[in-house]
Amino acid sequence: MITIPVDADKLKELRREKKVLQMDVEKACGIPFGRLSQYETGRSGPTPMYLESLSSYFKIPAKDIIDKQKLNELKEDITRLATFVGAKVKF
Repeated sequence: MITIPVDADKLKELRREKKVLQMDVEKACGIPFGRLSQYETGRSGPTPMYLESLSSYFKIPAKDIIDKQKLNELKEDITRLATFVGAKVKF
């Protein structure tokens, strides 16, 4: 399963600005119970589907939630893996 690294502090800030609980966001976005806590602490990231739901819920572009540094690191890892197995990758 592919997960997208998010800016944990930004996500937490958005939720607090809206004055809602994690479980409220999870319910509204169809995110499994307890998962938003993992996103807000950086332990995991949402799938593309959940990222889209969060983006819609907070009414901001998904790119504003993504942790760009971690995403670049992930791209580098994928590129190294592809090179190792003789595959080509295009981003």
